[in-house]
Amino acid sequence: MGRIISDPKPLEAEFIPDELPHREREMKNLQRMFFPVLEYSSPANAMIMGKSGIGKTVLSKRFMKWLDDEADRNKRNIKTIYLSCLNIRSDYSIMLSIMKQINRNYSVKGTGIDLIKEDFKRYMNENPNLHLVLILDEANLMMNDTQIIGYLTRAKAMDIGPVSLILISIVDVRDKMDPGERSSFGEYTLVHLRKYNRDQLSDIINQRITLALHDGGITDGARKLILDGAMEREDARVGVELLRKSAHAAEKDAVEQILPDHVRLAKADSYPWVSISKIGMLDFPVQLLLFTVAGCLRKDEAYVGTDELRGFYADACGRNNVMVNRDVYFKNLDVLEKEGFVDVWKRKGQTSLVSLPDCPAYGVEEMVLEVWKKTGQKYTA
Repeated sequence: MGRIISDPKPLEAEFIPDELPHREREMKNLQRMFFPVLEYSSPANAMIMGKSGIGKTVLSKRFMKWLDDEADRNKRNIKTIYLSCLNIRSDYSIMLSIMKQINRNYSVKGTGIDLIKEDFKRYMNENPNLHLVLILDEANLMMNDTQIIGYLTRAKAMDIGPVSLILISIVDVRDKMDPGERSSFGEYTLVHLRKYNRDQLSDIINQRITLALHDGGITDGARKLILDGAMEREDARVGVELLRKSAHAAEKDAVEQILPDHVRLAKADSYPWVSISKIGMLDFPVQLLLFTVAGCLRKDEAYVGTDELRGFYADACGRNNVMVNRDVYFKNLDVLEKEGFVDVWKRKGQTSLVSLPDCPAYGVEEMVLEVWKKTGQKYTA
């Protein structure tokens, strides 16, 4: 390893530590909820809810590992599957992904979901001791007309076999469920993660420092700057990412410690897809739309609907003497998407969702304001 990094794995986003600081209670709650799965092979369900960057995904994956270990120890045939609805959100794609994970040789023989369900039931019946535990991350992105939750929670009653379900979401998705589905996700199945405070974020960052760096590999000033960066967004992932990039910058400089300047360099390099120069190449109406997107997403919102965004954008255009109509709005939004400034998630029969890809909204706002300052562009808030 290098002068500073002793083990790079704890600096990676996918790393799952053996111990999760300040999530012990939530871990025990999940273990209690899924005791019937291990003891009786009876289905159990849970919903993990909380804002971005507070450990929902890492908690679920750590729980998966615990469940796999317990299943091996108790000689239980339990298969855990993790799927993210960020890319897999239709009932068809979810069922297809399940089949491909439980049966590596599975190939689609048709295009209908009913055929996949028949194959799923056949496979489960041929493996009567199998208990499937499915984790659906970003469950709030699932289609509103989804029927997959009801299908999976009633699998045992339909003689398919035992299936347990864990939903992960930034919001309560039970309002999307019919009464029968909602009854499977009552108050006692909810694991609500609260945001980390400064001391807790400090413990998380210090854990990664201990696991990843040589002793004395970071100065107190650099450590504080990393913690400040995590606190700005109340997001543990920001702290880990800053630590990783700071360590790499220090290694490149061939020094013995991470210094504050390495952290500052990491902050500047954290969001390469957006820059002041790149924003400066956009026309003012497009810049204004980007600024409006960031403003809509500042209050811990992950997405904003295109209809809602259009209303805020119209108000901003009116204050700044910019002519806009529906066609111009969608044309400008298309420019932002093609240039990589925003992601637009299209949903059949529903308003599309707009998000900022891996960049804090406040950072985008600051860069747009800096462009306007440099170009002398007047802006009325």
